[in-house]
Amino acid sequence: WTKPPNRTRPWLKKVPLPRPACSSRLNNWFKLFRFLGSPAQARAESGFITSAYPYTKDIMNFLSNLRIGTRLGAAFAVVLALVLAFGLFAISSMNGLNRISSEIETNWLPSASITSAINTQNSDYRIMELRHVLAQDAGSMSNLEKLMATLKGDIESQRAAYVKLISSPEEKTLYEGFSAEWERYMVEHQKLLALSRENRTEEAMALLNGESQKLFDSASATLLKLVDLNATGASDASHHGNELFSQSRTVIIGVLVAVLALGSLFAWLIARSIVRPLNDAVRVADHIAAGDLTQS
Repeated sequence: WTKPPNRTRPWLKKVPLPRPACSSRLNNWFKLFRFLGSPAQARAESGFITSAYPYTKDIMNFLSNLRIGTRLGAAFAVVLALVLAFGLFAISSMNGLNRISSEIETNWLPSASITSAINTQNSDYRIMELRHVLAQDAGSMSNLEKLMATLKGDIESQRAAYVKLISSPEEKTLYEGFSAEWERYMVEHQKLLALSRENRTEEAMALLNGESQKLFDSASATLLKLVDLNATGASDASHHGNELFSQSRTVIIGVLVAVLALGSLFAWLIARSIVRPLNDAVRVADHIAAGDLTQS
């Protein structure tokens, strides 16, 4: 039995795969790290800097000539600068969140609360007007008028507090519309009380269900628009705060990762730059101790 001759099978011929465009760049990075970890003599003889990175030869020579203390100081300065930038960004983000929180607490929520309270008080005022028209004796009418006067004072106090919280042209326009409707409503209110005191109930009811009702409904609708406006503003501010928190968290995580990566890289480079020369010195000393005086 003899071994059959080799037969060529061209269809099994290996075809080299095309290298990706970034492979040469990655190879240069790998060569750079291998170069940094090699002994000083090998680095000097390799010619890697001039071949792969011709523009960094002067920089590498400059770094190699730095003292260890200078290298450590520069590395720590870079890390501390990143930490400082991280701290300033964190403080800025916290201030932004605090501003949004304060805006919700001191503007949007109080505005929505006050407009809701005014709307409720207006409804109570309207009910007292109806009770005044239906009252038959002067004592009941007098008591109701005192209650309406007190309630009107509360409404005016709420309005004065709300004016200080207006924060947009749209809100100002709506409030001015409500104020005009309220003033017109109060004119009809005085006419209503005059008819009610004279026990002209039918005429008072006609006024109550006519122009007075239209003005009341219009004023209430404007107040509801103000409530919705402030509720929407609070919701938008809350969403903005959530977005700011999410963005800040992403940036902070990225900065932390960058600080850890750079700190680790600097520690490794400095350690290698210190350990390699020491290893070379120990190797030369061992050879000299063994009688080999050719080492340098």
